[in-house]
Amino acid sequence: MDPILALGLACIIIPLLIILIGWIIATASEKTESLKCDYCDEKFTIRYFEGKGQRKGEKVYTHPKDFLAYEEHLESNHPEGWKKYREIKEKVTTLNLLESAVMTITTGASSKAEVFEDAMWGIVDPMYGLYRKSIGIGALGLRRMTPEEARETIKNLYSQHPEIVNEYLESVARNLDKFGLGEQIRLLLKSFKEERIEDPLKILKLRYAKGEISKEEYEEMKKTLET
Repeated sequence: MDPILALGLACIIIPLLIILIGWIIATASEKTESLKCDYCDEKFTIRYFEGKGQRKGEKVYTHPKDFLAYEEHLESNHPEGWKKYREIKEKVTTLNLLESAVMTITTGASSKAEVFEDAMWGIVDPMYGLYRKSIGIGALGLRRMTPEEARETIKNLYSQHPEIVNEYLESVARNLDKFGLGEQIRLLLKSFKEERIEDPLKILKLRYAKGEISKEEYEEMKKTLET
């Protein structure tokens, strides 16, 4: 066999084998737990494995779809519980998106898996690694988030959940101060605060929805704003 062809095949097969071995190890160490409904005796099986390294002690859920049955149960049988669950889920989703966007801005990779694959290709086949980045291929062949998309993601999240985004970015900035990157995050947050122009009617509707003002106060303020 041509040595160049053999080297090319090795550069493709070896990383695939590494990914396959990692998947087999993760699957072999998979565990299950029983998730009990807070409002009845119904139970649901959830699969996970125990985190390693920085995530030691954490439960890493391997099948997010396991939670669908629980969600459908809450929605159908416990409306109040479903409402609380949605609020928590929305916050978690917001934080996950924030983490990916901030990682993209500070490291160029939107997840730890992407960091691992970038490092792996940097060792095995640097040219292909650069090519993957240039055409936007991320972890597991998925599309990579660009820095521009990351900024837009944070901006949109800030317009919807300013308190969550502000608290998260301030925390990230403090942690990154040791690497000299904290100011970059603070400038990013400052730019979003300056760009944010809130609609007075939207704020009024939100205050009314939260019960901060009565219907009469809402109607009176609305007329004032519309004149």
